[in-house]
Amino acid sequence: MSDFLDDLSKCLLAFRKHNLSPPASILLSSHDEGMLLLGELIQKSAWSFQVGDERLGEPVLMMDGTYWMEMKLLGVKIRWPANKYENSDGTYSWS
Repeated sequence: MSDFLDDLSKCLLAFRKHNLSPPASILLSSHDEGMLLLGELIQKSAWSFQVGDERLGEPVLMMDGTYWMEMKLLGVKIRWPANKYENSDGTYSWS
């Protein structure tokens, strides 16, 4: 099975081949899909990650007031719905 980065690269090349701008962002339909993508990237990429690494996604406030997680891969913003968690000190985090 080829990895996501290879497939995304092929998709971006297809847009350029037809003189089209590649997509600026890709929206995943669920938080679970975002977690599957992260799991695949962590397992199959040569990158090393630490908890809190911004390459694993950062919360972004959308214009409609919802939070989405966002990471950038090959210049494309990948977004998925964020889950909100309450911390012990009363603040909130998203994943």
